[in-house]
This record gives sequence, structure tokens and C-alpha cells, in this order.
Amino acid sequence: MGWEIERKFLIERLPGDITRTKPVNISQGYLILCENGPELRIRSMGKRYYLTIKEEGSLKRKEIETEITKAPFNSLWPHTQGKRIEKQRYSINYGARKIFIDEFAGKYAGLLMAEIEFPNEKQAIEYDPPPWFGKEITHNPKYRNRNMAC
Repeated sequence: MGWEIERKFLIERLPGDITRTKPVNISQGYLILCENGPELRIRSMGKRYYLTIKEEGSLKRKEIETEITKAPFNSLWPHTQGKRIEKQRYSINYGARKIFIDEFAGKYAGLLMAEIEFPNEKQAIEYDPPPWFGKEITHNPKYRNRNMAC
């Protein structure tokens, strides 16, 4: 079991001089969503598939993630009907950090969100975001993928 320590920000638009990777398509569906409890989700990222359990939290939370094959993903996917999100993810090397930019589709089309992961809480708290980042949404439940999926 590991810890996910991350901060999230809204992005209005990326600066023109930012070099980003080719996007990866992400389809994410939730099997279990408990209010103020853990979540169980499946995700396809390109040609890779994952089963993930995350505890409730914002800046720091426990996470267990296992890579699975396409067959169990396809078996579980129908059970996520009505609890899904679609997005494209870009990664950007910016200074000493890797920033993940998610561009959402569907009812959230046009929404851009940045995620930065950290090895510890101290670095997360001390992080000074780039000037092109918008409002911080780390602690705003409205922007948690689990809530956006419903």
C-alpha cells in the first residue's frame, strides 16, 4: 500500500512555450463509491488497465493500484455505467517536477486540471506553483474525479 500525495489546480490555458507529451486517453469508471469512504475504480490508459482502491482524503491518501489485463477490465466496465469520466492526459516536465494535465471530455469538455505528485507532505505544502496555474482545487470535493463521474 502506498500514499498518494498530490495538489490539483485549474488551468485556463497552457502557455504557448510549454512542450507536452502526446496525450494518453483515459477511461475511468467507479465500481464502489462510499460517501466519506474508499473508492474502487478501474481505468484504461492507452493499452494498460488498472484496478485502484483509494481512501477518502485530499492532499494525502492511501492508494493501492494493481495493473490488470484487458479481460477483467472489460468484464467490470459495464458495472461502472453512470459513474465514468473520460479525459486525455498530457505530462509536462516543468523545473524539477512532472505535471500531469488532464483535459476532460463529455459533460466536462474543456476543463483543464493540473496534478502534481510529491514524495512527502512537506514538499507538497512548500510547492510554489507556476504563474499559469489557476485556482487551487486540492481540497475542493467538486473537482474530485469520483464526484465528477456521478
